[in-house]
Amino acid sequence: MADISFIVPKGLYDRYKGLMSVLKMDITLSQEDPQMDVIVMTKAADTRQQDFLDLLEVIRLHICHCEDLMSDTGGVGKAWIFHR
Repeated sequence: MADISFIVPKGLYDRYKGLMSVLKMDITLSQEDPQMDVIVMTKAADTRQQDFLDLLEVIRLHICHCEDLMSDTGGVGKAWIFHR
């Protein structure tokens, strides 16, 4: 089961996959929708939950800043929806 999902504009994951790949997590990418991608992230078993969430918060803020986006939570805090 996913710990966190990012719902991002189409193509954004390609620009940040290098950054995300260095974190200890499994990533599943869904690109079925023509306008958005869904990045599903599950922390590695040996990673503390709070460390995982802190790192994802840094990535979220970095993406919002660099791409001039905003993000809202959905799914009881389990999903971040990025938009202009």
